[in-house]
Amino acid sequence: MRCSKAKKLISPYVDGELEPMDKECLESHIRQCSECGKLFEGLSEMHKAFAGTVRFKAPYGFADRVMARVTALETRKIFQIAGFARIAAFCLVVAVGITSGKMMMKKLVPGNKGGIMVSSLSLSSFDPAPPDSVGGAYLAMTEEDHED
Repeated sequence: MRCSKAKKLISPYVDGELEPMDKECLESHIRQCSECGKLFEGLSEMHKAFAGTVRFKAPYGFADRVMARVTALETRKIFQIAGFARIAAFCLVVAVGITSGKMMMKKLVPGNKGGIMVSSLSLSSFDPAPPDSVGGAYLAMTEEDHED
């Protein structure tokens, strides 16, 4: 038997939960391996110490309250992960948008260093709003405010 398997079987052995065949193999390994033997002795001593203690009964509803708190903590962690996922998705969308915008700008205006595209997007290149439109009315109102 390997030490890794023996270490997994020591606790069930101390608790009396092992099958007879596993029990014999573990006892043989413990006699030959000093490291596993020390681990077995330590767990045996701890088991004896706890076996001799007085048992107290938990208050009514204690297990339910503990499980409710565990569930609440797990739920909070799930929401934190979901919030992080939303932020990561938003950042990914913004990064893809910026990258695709740069690629489109290079294809639309070859050799552009940014100046031609920026000047074509300035507000001065747009026609003024017609006076009978909402935009024209807004511009007329704001121009009157600045004339004072």
